[in-house]
Amino acid sequence: MKRVQAATGQVCTGRSMVPALLLYGGVWGFTEATIGHLLHLVPRMAAVPPLAGLVMFPVGVVFMLAAVHATGKPAAAVGVAMVAAAIKASSVVLAPVSWLFVQNPALSIMMEGLVVWAFVAAFSMHTSSCGSLVRTLSLAIGAAVGWRVLFVLTHLVLGIQWGLLARGAPAVLQFVLLDSAVNGVLITVLLSARLSQRLASPSAVLMRPVPVGAILVLAVVAEYVTSVV
Repeated sequence: MKRVQAATGQVCTGRSMVPALLLYGGVWGFTEATIGHLLHLVPRMAAVPPLAGLVMFPVGVVFMLAAVHATGKPAAAVGVAMVAAAIKASSVVLAPVSWLFVQNPALSIMMEGLVVWAFVAAFSMHTSSCGSLVRTLSLAIGAAVGWRVLFVLTHLVLGIQWGLLARGAPAVLQFVLLDSAVNGVLITVLLSARLSQRLASPSAVLMRPVPVGAILVLAVVAEYVTSVV
């Protein structure tokens, strides 16, 4: 814990921990509902590979690491993921959609949070540069492979045969290996730009209950709108 606190240079109290998780989780949830939704639509309109998985995990990493920097706690990554996953799952209650529609995205977000937490705690992945670019890239690809393997194993254990597994072994290998490599490059670029550190000190105004609540409501509304469109 001291190592994390020293590296981030910021430590929130227990009272301020929850607003930070809600803030970053709400922004991530809003991003998933808007940019993520648009990226899912692009392959349907043009002959391009799936883009959402390539982009949204690096985006999520930025928000999770921003929360780790802001709170000084590796577990903040899981807390942020829980908020974002809850926003994604809210469309089941609010919109006329099946759980199958949100199951994979919600599970993916939670697995991403667990793996980033593990990598932050084990390898100090949250530090400004993670050492050399090679080490940064290695950690980023490792985290990407980690949650994707966990995702595939969960589907195998639960016997879920539709979606990714239904597309066969080549699709699974691309998902785990090629997509992870792209994720690693994007995450390395974002970490090198110190984007998570730049987002780790939000205005005190944003940390208050009303702005945080407004962000959460906006994220849920965006999720509802994109679910029924």
